Amino acid sequence: MYSIAKDNQARRGFIPFAPMSPEWNALQAGKLHNIPCQFIDLPYTHWPIQLGEDEDEEISNTDPLLYDSEATFSQTYIEALLAKSHCESFDQWWDRYFEHQYSASAESFFEQMQLFGSQMRQHQTGAEPHTLLREQYMASRIAPCLAAGQKVLVVCGAFHCQGIWHFLQQEQSLNLEPERDQRSGCHLVPYPLSRLSHRHYGASLSHSGYYAHWWKKLKTAPLKKLGTLTRHVHTELATELMSFLTSKGHNVAMPQCVDLVVAAEQLAQLRDIAPGRSEFIEAAQLTFIKETQHAFHAWIDEFFTESKAGSLAKNLPTAPIVIDFRERSSQLKLPSQLIDGETRKELAIYRQANHLRQSHFLHQLAFLSVPYATQLGGPNFADQSELQRVREQWLIRFSPETESALVEQSHLGSTIEEVIHNTLRQRLNRSDMTSYQSVTLLLAVLQMGMPNWLSPLLTLVKRQIDSETDLTQLYPSLSLLFQCLSGNRLLAHSHQHEFEQVIQHSFVRLCARLPRLVDPRHEKELLPLLAELLKLTQQRADICQPSYLQDALIAIPASQYTDSLHGACAAIATVLSQADNCPILGDALQNVIEQCHREPDALGDFCYGIAIAADYLLYQQASLKQQLDQFLTSCDETLFLQVLPAMRRAFLQLNYDAFAQISELCQQDPDQIAYERQPDACDIALMQQIRQHALQGLEFWGIDYE
Repeated sequence: MYSIAKDNQARRGFIPFAPMSPEWNALQAGKLHNIPCQFIDLPYTHWPIQLGEDEDEEISNTDPLLYDSEATFSQTYIEALLAKSHCESFDQWWDRYFEHQYSASAESFFEQMQLFGSQMRQHQTGAEPHTLLREQYMASRIAPCLAAGQKVLVVCGAFHCQGIWHFLQQEQSLNLEPERDQRSGCHLVPYPLSRLSHRHYGASLSHSGYYAHWWKKLKTAPLKKLGTLTRHVHTELATELMSFLTSKGHNVAMPQCVDLVVAAEQLAQLRDIAPGRSEFIEAAQLTFIKETQHAFHAWIDEFFTESKAGSLAKNLPTAPIVIDFRERSSQLKLPSQLIDGETRKELAIYRQANHLRQSHFLHQLAFLSVPYATQLGGPNFADQSELQRVREQWLIRFSPETESALVEQSHLGSTIEEVIHNTLRQRLNRSDMTSYQSVTLLLAVLQMGMPNWLSPLLTLVKRQIDSETDLTQLYPSLSLLFQCLSGNRLLAHSHQHEFEQVIQHSFVRLCARLPRLVDPRHEKELLPLLAELLKLTQQRADICQPSYLQDALIAIPASQYTDSLHGACAAIATVLSQADNCPILGDALQNVIEQCHREPDALGDFCYGIAIAADYLLYQQASLKQQLDQFLTSCDETLFLQVLPAMRRAFLQLNYDAFAQISELCQQDPDQIAYERQPDACDIALMQQIRQHALQGLEFWGIDYE
């Protein structure tokens, strides 16, 4: 059951219709005796929105777990219950005092349950803010029936009984104002029984398969056989567990099954209780597992967690969006039911049209956060990951959550594409969207194969770039837009001219703001930015005109330059000038060389900026190499050792071939390059001797290098 209000937040709750669930049995009894039934909990649109750890994922409307929320219930009370009963966990305590009290009378059972609920409420340390509102609303739904003289049976948690009774005595009705534009609905989802054991399910029940087995036997067992019912249930479970463990490669003999049932009864006798789930599991470990095996508990959890999907009547209506999903997945030969299992797909998106259509469909579901497929590898332009690869790898697995997630979004449309269209409209109207987010959305639209949205998104991008003042948003947006210029089939579109206009506008905008954004404190971010801007002018000079970048560099105040920024800007200006003997870089280098006696790192930092922006200038420009060679050759030993560390950082930016060429510096004969040679036995012996002398010296000073 779900509701969607004007804030577009989905509130949902899950009502279990398992054979043993109270809700299902109440509905069945009402149908059998022709008694009206209705849900009376607080409407979901009036529940406060609670966010998960990432502040984006909404938590379902569920009651807290008694044993998993120390902030809600007094830990002292729970610990006292466990200590008094010598139970290891709350699950074990619950089994002993409620689940296995099938021989007790109904009056006695509900008295104990009422007492437990009252004590929980008395020891509560932090009530949920909406708990009293829920109870008041439930009381307001019950009161009219009581006033009309009708008998009412309320199926709810024992914790809420006292609160509901309190509001019934006050006779104050609660009138809630209906939410505007509210959409509500319900959908039957064929969840497996294991859903009841899910850790995020508020009424979570450990080992739900055990209780399902119990309930099945308890419903059909005559009263005279209740005394031996446990033995019958455990005998059947032991036989099934034997087959299960055998399938896992752990052989079990039939006599061990008998030992298991007997051991469970003996453990219960020692504890003076009825044998239950805890005794069965402990006895299984004693009889089936002779050595320490960590996998046993995982096997038990799997054995008692039934993964078979639930069943629905075939004549029930199906949501249109689910029909659309099934038809499209069938056309594309993708899994659409549980029996299909888990599938791995490798899509040749650049070569096969059908693979590209499958990719579009999978990206559409991922955009809607539908739990269906996970991209394991391959190019993802929206995330800017693995763009060099030509195939996508997907892990696809259908689950009941796939269709339920689609149904929850069906208020936005009756098909998947309609839902995406309306979702995009909502995002376009968001006032907090940045230019980078809008460009990412643009790439996502291309990956989903929906080119009709390019025009409005390009208009949005241009408008946001006009108002963008953050450099960290402007350049990534421009870089992403360049991905859309590719002529391949993945990002195929017919809006090339519009893209070029937006990219040109973004480039001009970025260059215009560049002089005001240059700050020595942001040198680390600015150097790669300047290098990328230069690349853009070299790749597409028709839309990223070099003159704009030249004007931006000229306008940068000299006081804002660091040596690295100075080197990068001088290198870029040299490249953009396209002159054979441009003096800009040579003059700047000469000024830096003159500073080296005062600032030894200046030359290395300057060369580092050149290496980041245009490294080939260091080894291809003869005049630059000559200047460096003359200075380094003229340095005395002291100055050379001071200059060397910063120069090393610059040279590390070069590849092997470039490093081989730059190594000609300081060589009397340019043809003689010091190549590395393999050490011989004498060299190795000498190195070992030097190492021993060094260790002895360190030991003298109390330094243990080893």
